[in-house]
Amino acid sequence: MGSLKPVLIIIDGEKVGTGQLVDAWCRSDSTTHHPVEMRQGPSYTGKGMLSFMERANQKNREITSTLM
Repeated sequence: MGSLKPVLIIIDGEKVGTGQLVDAWCRSDSTTHHPVEMRQGPSYTGKGMLSFMERANQKNREITSTLM
């Protein structure tokens, strides 16, 4: 596996990390679609970053499917 570049995670235009608030959002039952972006930036990489992005993207897919 190549070296990982640091990324900046943005949800609804706000910078976030992989803290408890973001984790709680990923587990919430909200039906609001939250745009999630990854941009090269300061180091927000961590042990759970890939897992966080997978959960966030899955949640957005579920919300999009529900709205369609």
